Amino acid sequence: MPIVYIHGVNVREPFDWSGIRVFLRRYVAPKLNPAAPDDVAIDAVFWGDHAARFAWNMQSLPGNSVAIAMGKAPDPSADETWRLVSLAAGSDAANPKAARAVAAPAALRAGPRVTFGVVLTREQIVDVLIAATFPQSRRADAPADVQADEEWAKQAAAIDDVVGERVVDSAELTPEFVAEILRSVQERTEQPRAQGENFFARAQARVEDALGSFGDRGALAAARMSMPVRRNANTFVSRFCGDVFSYLRSRDDGADAGCVPRRLMDKLIEVRARSPQDEPMVLLSHSMGGQISYDVLSYYAERYEGWGTMQVDVWAAAASQVGYFEELKLHRLACADWGASPKTKAPKPQRVKLWWNVWDPADFASYTAAPVFDGVTDQAFGSGLSPVDAHGGYLIAPRFYRLLAAKVAESRTIA
Repeated sequence: MPIVYIHGVNVREPFDWSGIRVFLRRYVAPKLNPAAPDDVAIDAVFWGDHAARFAWNMQSLPGNSVAIAMGKAPDPSADETWRLVSLAAGSDAANPKAARAVAAPAALRAGPRVTFGVVLTREQIVDVLIAATFPQSRRADAPADVQADEEWAKQAAAIDDVVGERVVDSAELTPEFVAEILRSVQERTEQPRAQGENFFARAQARVEDALGSFGDRGALAAARMSMPVRRNANTFVSRFCGDVFSYLRSRDDGADAGCVPRRLMDKLIEVRARSPQDEPMVLLSHSMGGQISYDVLSYYAERYEGWGTMQVDVWAAAASQVGYFEELKLHRLACADWGASPKTKAPKPQRVKLWWNVWDPADFASYTAAPVFDGVTDQAFGSGLSPVDAHGGYLIAPRFYRLLAAKVAESRTIA
C-alpha cells in the first residue's frame, strides 16, 4: 500500500518532510504490510515553488511589533512594551532583559495550572513529554534540517514506546516518573545520548511548562492571543492567504489541470505503478493540501489521462479547510444545489473509499467537514499545543499516526 503526503501552506524549499516519513514508516506502514513494512512506498508532493511570492518581501506588513507568544526575541525598541507586560504579569522588573524573562513565562501561564501529581492518561503523558522535548529551534519558519527532524521524530517515537511500556491506561505524573522515562528515552535514541545531561536538564525544566497546557486552555489561549504579536500573526495570515490565492489563480491551465494538481496526480499514479496492484492507497494531506486533494479527487482525476480506475482507499485530511472552501464554493467542482438546504450535502468524491477529516479545537485554521459533506468522518484531535503551534501539531504526534493506522485497518472492512 503506497502512502503519499502533500503539504499545506508556508512550505518552501528545501522541502523537508523527513520527520513525517519516520512516523509513517514507524506507525502506519506495518498496518499496510506487516511482513515487510520497509517495502511500503512512501512519497511526498511538493508545491511550495508555485506558492505565493511577495514582490516587496512583505514590506506592506506593519513592523515594530513584539513577538512574545512562542516567537522570536523582540527588537530593542520594544523594551518598554516588555516592561509594561511584566508589570501586568505581576512583576516590577525595571530592567528590560529581566522584564522579558518574567513577562513571557508569566503571560504564557495564565489560568489555572496543572502541576506534578496530576493523573494523566497514557496519551496525555506522551503529549506532555513531546511538548517538553520538542526543540524550539524547529519552528515552522526555521530553515529545514533533515537530519534534525529525523532524529527528533525517532525521539518522539521512543517517548511513545517508553510510556506505552510503563502505562496501561493512566498514571500519576511525578518528577521521579518523568526522570525515569526521560532516562530510558536518552538511552534509546542517538540525539539525546549525544546531548548528555543537557537533554535531561532541559527536558525536566520544561515538563512543568508543558503540563500548563492541560489547565484552563481558554484562559491560556486568551493570554497568548492578547499579547502584541501583530507581526507574527500578520506573517502567518499573509502567507496562508497568499498561498491560497496563488493556488486558486493557477490551478487551471486553460481547460486542463494546472501544475499543482498535476503534480499530485502524477505522484499518485507513479507510486501506484511501483506498488502491488492489490495494495490500497493512502493519501495524507495537511492544511491547504486538503483542498488540493479534494480538487484532484472530485474533479481533475475524472479528466486526467492515465488515472484510469484508481481510487484512494484512505484520505486523511489534517487541519484542512475543505468544508470551509465548499461553503464558499471555492472548489473546482462546485454546485449551487449543495447547501441549498441543510439536508443537501456535497457528495464525497467517488475516488475516495474512506475520508477522515481531523481538526484540533486549538487550531483556528482547521475546520470540520461532516456538516457539509456526505460520507466523511470528522475527528477532534487535541494536540495539547497552543494556538500558535496547534496547526502543525498533528504531524509531530505519534498518536495521530496510530489513529491513521487504525483508519487504514478500518478501510479494509469497507466493501
